[in-house]
Amino acid sequence: ALDLSFLGVKARFVPNESVSLTESEYVLGIRPEHFTISETGRIPATAYSTLPAGMETTVKVRLGDQIVSSVVFGAIDYAVDQAIKCDFLGNQICLFDKKSTQRVAIGKLEVL
Repeated sequence: ALDLSFLGVKARFVPNESVSLTESEYVLGIRPEHFTISETGRIPATAYSTLPAGMETTVKVRLGDQIVSSVVFGAIDYAVDQAIKCDFLGNQICLFDKKSTQRVAIGKLEVL
């Protein structure tokens, strides 16, 4: 496991496979469907914009000083700058080595 800090979030990356994680610089690859909005989320954020598209809604979320994407099920509309709570889902989050750009591992993120 590897403890990370990014965009004001402290989390632990837990790889699915046995891999040696060193104190290097990494880049996380998180698909929008793995960054969810829920009342029980542990990451405070704000809604930036919403785009309902039938069965799902793409939500742009302000996290720290960045805008990230989330996809939620259903037609949901958040007000601009509305306080929301987010979390990471599943075990398909990628960890890349920043220098080589190679994928190091796939796993899950646990908010600390």
